[in-house]
Amino acid sequence: QSSGVRAPQPYLDFGMMLLQQGKPAQALPLLQKAVALDPQNPRAHEQLGKTWQQLHNLPNADAEMQAAIRQAPDISALHFEMGRIFQLEGLNTKAKQEFDRCAALNATHSTDSAATPNSPPPDQ
Repeated sequence: QSSGVRAPQPYLDFGMMLLQQGKPAQALPLLQKAVALDPQNPRAHEQLGKTWQQLHNLPNADAEMQAAIRQAPDISALHFEMGRIFQLEGLNTKAKQEFDRCAALNATHSTDSAATPNSPPPDQ
């Protein structure tokens, strides 16, 4: 039995912090570990995809974002990020499809009052 950390969350949190600080090379091994520990976590795949994108490795960025979308197809931000990667790859038709999907998901969710950021808080 190993006493090593098995939960992906610390790796994910620290990797995201490094990524936000503009340190994708340092974030990379942490986010790879988060994905290895929890391969069904779309957030881990998304953050690893963003890391690969910042490191200018578009094939890996593409693969990780696709994995995130397979696991969470209704999260509009994933489609937006995928569209950005397709744009960088010069795949403008695919990029437009992802941006359209993002817009459609946002339109669907905007009818839900809980999803509207400027809605007043419920009465207490």
